[in-house]
Amino acid sequence: MIRSSNVFFKNEIASKKLTPHLAKPYLNINFLDLEKAPFWLSNEHIKKGNYIFSSKIIAYPVYVAQTIHKYNPTDIPQVAIFGKSNVGKSSLINAILNYREVAQASKTP
Repeated sequence: MIRSSNVFFKNEIASKKLTPHLAKPYLNINFLDLEKAPFWLSNEHIKKGNYIFSSKIIAYPVYVAQTIHKYNPTDIPQVAIFGKSNVGKSSLINAILNYREVAQASKTP
């Protein structure tokens, strides 16, 4: 659960800092110079960005055909990445999360 104190708006950015734990956003809004803020960055963008990037990475089970019956729906968004062998699925996940080897890439197809 995100506490309201973790959600920042433009006028609060200069006084408070929040370190993203889930992934690094393209634009680090927590250290943004308000005089140079892009025109498209609204308070709503900042609020949503802080909500998404303030959570720590938690290991969630991976469901496959044999274990899908154990799935309990939650409010947490889930994404499936699929494709042919050796096309960069694991590399994409690692790049999004800005960590090395979160998803291990195989050397063989």
